[in-house]
Amino acid sequence: LWCFAGVTQNGKDISRDHVRKGREPIWVAGDTVRAMFAFPENIQCYWNSVKTDDHWNTNFSDQAKWQIEFHGTKQIIVWQEGLDTAIWPSPFSARKHDDIKWKELPQPEKWEIPDYEKHPILNLIHAIETDTQPLCSGHDGRWTIEMVSAVYQSHKSRQRIHFPLDNRTNPLLDY
Repeated sequence: LWCFAGVTQNGKDISRDHVRKGREPIWVAGDTVRAMFAFPENIQCYWNSVKTDDHWNTNFSDQAKWQIEFHGTKQIIVWQEGLDTAIWPSPFSARKHDDIKWKELPQPEKWEIPDYEKHPILNLIHAIETDTQPLCSGHDGRWTIEMVSAVYQSHKSRQRIHFPLDNRTNPLLDY
């Protein structure tokens, strides 16, 4: 388990001058983040975020702001904002002479989401009553914070950062 990442602002590595308060009550830095995460069983996650203009409040009817891709050994699954989920029935990208087309992801039969999974408070009550973990537990929250912290730690040190983190202080306060 590790992270290797780079963070830039206007194409240059971030520095102390780029650290600022974000929209949420947290510190942020940079306008571009490129991160690679390694997980057990040879699973890799590549995460890129590039801010161009401030289009977050603009309604794009035919353009997606983000997508998630899962590349497997037999096919590629893509979930794109506004376009739902699709399958590319090949593990390889398309070539001009390929007649492969995107397919709709089949819907599971009799798939119903329990009411307690539709609301965070109901989910927490259900977890307490059944002695189980909620869908998003404190454990999940800790990993999320560690993954974000690892991005900045990796950028600053220019090396892989292993999980769990040895240093759990806010890396942006050390710039």
